[in-house]
Amino acid sequence: MDVSIVIPTFNRSGVLRRTLPVLADLRADGFDYEVVLVNNGSSDGTAGVLAEAAARWPRRIRPFNGPPTGGPSAPRNRGMREAAAPIVVIIDDDVLPEPDFAAAHWRFHRDHPAANVCALGEAYVPDELLGDPMTLFHEYPYDDARAAGRLGGLFFWTCNVSGKRDFLLQGGGFDEDWLCYEDVILGLELEKRGMDLRFVPEARARHLHQMSPDSLSRRAVLLGEWLAPLVRRFPDPAIKHRFGLLSGDIGPRRYLRRLANRAAFRLLDTPPLMGIVRRLVEGRRRSRLSDFYYYVIFRRIMLAAYARARRLTP
Repeated sequence: MDVSIVIPTFNRSGVLRRTLPVLADLRADGFDYEVVLVNNGSSDGTAGVLAEAAARWPRRIRPFNGPPTGGPSAPRNRGMREAAAPIVVIIDDDVLPEPDFAAAHWRFHRDHPAANVCALGEAYVPDELLGDPMTLFHEYPYDDARAAGRLGGLFFWTCNVSGKRDFLLQGGGFDEDWLCYEDVILGLELEKRGMDLRFVPEARARHLHQMSPDSLSRRAVLLGEWLAPLVRRFPDPAIKHRFGLLSGDIGPRRYLRRLANRAAFRLLDTPPLMGIVRRLVEGRRRSRLSDFYYYVIFRRIMLAAYARARRLTP
């Protein structure tokens, strides 16, 4: 076995019925791959869907069932431990790879055999979802990855990333105490150990993730609450800048620019104006106006949760 694709899953039986046939039929010329799926205590029939897939594609699909853990870290760690291949590709359960996806990761690691070299692939929003305003929050800054060359731990995005199994498991793999930012935390820890993360645009996959305004609000709260302990664990100005925090150590120009942006948003984020904008964007396709509206709401909720967590976290 050459490549193991590791996927944690929770209550996504409908999505899995779409992704599993694709995962079982990726191009594999000159190498072999498997798909290791770890069911994180689903209650929607996911275990049955995985069992059916394993019976249909026994050479490709290897399912495992475990108790619910509240986050993807534990099932990802188990998936990596169960992996039969030295190269592990980590994706989410709503990621639909293109035909050459596994081959692109395999070729990269064949050409870069050093233990510390990892690969970031691209997960893009498919055309069928582009009209959804919530896709604003599914877009990763891949242009930054293209421009950066060698990437740091902040780019360790587990919707599409790969590395050597033993290197990824150093230090225990993903921190299972964290319900959020667990991928970034592992990336930053691996960076301390010398990780060389490269962008591999040929390793492409569609990101089918869909979100409602209500789930967006819950996500903003979760991100804000866990951002406070993240910054405490890694007090790096680059991290504060990446997540849009107002801090004196991000540099005077960035600080003044962010201060001005905060002031502008406060002027615009008023009930009368936001009420008008809401009526213009609700139930309509994505636009610049909807991007503005949902981004303002997301940032407001996230920063409020971050401020609360800072006060409560010792």
